[in-house]
Amino acid sequence: MWYVMEDGKVVFRSFSKSQKIVNLTRNPNLTVLVETGDGYSQLQGVMIKGTARLIDDADYVLSIYGGLAAKYPMINDTPMELDATAIEAAFGRFASKNTAVVVEPVKVVTWDHTKLGGAY
Repeated sequence: MWYVMEDGKVVFRSFSKSQKIVNLTRNPNLTVLVETGDGYSQLQGVMIKGTARLIDDADYVLSIYGGLAAKYPMINDTPMELDATAIEAAFGRFASKNTAVVVEPVKVVTWDHTKLGGAY
């Protein structure tokens, strides 16, 4: 999932009728994982166990789209900072059909194999 950070929390969006949102409506418990590194000695990551706070406010969802466009290539081949008019033009028709998910952390686990110095 593409995500943004807001106030130190992971936030992503999905279509409100998607199975992901239906499942989170039934049970808001979730785990998200971000990991980087190609080999074992390079692995770094964070796993967040938490509760999903679902937000279906179209203006809020639109702001998340703006953050995603600045971080990921959603408009063309490169991420782009968009002003409010451009965000509305590109994503406005989708905002009311989406739900934002704010991951409220309960437990955070991190790892950094680069600190092992090849000894594992």
